[in-house]
Amino acid sequence: MQRLAVLLLMLCPVWVSPVSGAPAGLIPETEAARILEIVDWRKAEEVEIRLADHRYTPDELTFESYRPYRIRMRNVGETVHDMAGGDFFRGIVAQMVQSNTGRVVTPYIRSIYIRPGQEIELWFVPVKAGEFSFFCSLPGHREDGMEGLVTIR
Repeated sequence: MQRLAVLLLMLCPVWVSPVSGAPAGLIPETEAARILEIVDWRKAEEVEIRLADHRYTPDELTFESYRPYRIRMRNVGETVHDMAGGDFFRGIVAQMVQSNTGRVVTPYIRSIYIRPGQEIELWFVPVKAGEFSFFCSLPGHREDGMEGLVTIR
């Protein structure tokens, strides 16, 4: 699976940084697999986030625990942007990250980088209630206000 992730990172206009195994603070991989196995993805609610130069729209999102979602991220800016942890990716279990050039299937993600004009979908299930941050980790972007907050109920 890691070879596939590396190959996709090299070929694809979208970069995903997957995590192998369950790092500290994340739900165990066997539990993540069980959650993803029983989800009806036909019921996934779609949410769009636009990544512009130094802002996300919307920058505040609310999700219900254990419901499937598909975030469609569109980079409408003129430069590369990402959606990096903060701690948002610690509150979810991912089914996959998909673009028009391929997909990465992994329950854990660190960050998603998207080139200008590209879009990517993140299929996931929120599993931890609370407030979780996300931000663009490229130099100066977060400082210019490119950050957001997710509430999981």
